[in-house]
Amino acid sequence: MKSDAEVPLPACQAGVQRPAAHTGGPMIPGAIPEEAVAALFGFTVKTLREKRRKGDGPPYIRLSRSTTIYLADDVRAYLTSRRVGISLGKQEG
Repeated sequence: MKSDAEVPLPACQAGVQRPAAHTGGPMIPGAIPEEAVAALFGFTVKTLREKRRKGDGPPYIRLSRSTTIYLADDVRAYLTSRRVGISLGKQEG
């Protein structure tokens, strides 16, 4: 069985994602654009931004007023922290 660290996030499998408007220059390895993170959680970008404003969600990096990215490791850690275990109830023994 794979450990949590070995299970890739679908949004991260492609590696560094380049926005369509990207014209070159260095990209941050493991960076995920906010659109991909919103899709991963099943949110709109507007909902993700509202959660961010309220202090919820994974840590993020604001590169400029209009560009926010997330690091894959931070998203993975956030998802792991939100995991809910299955309770089988009281076992008799």
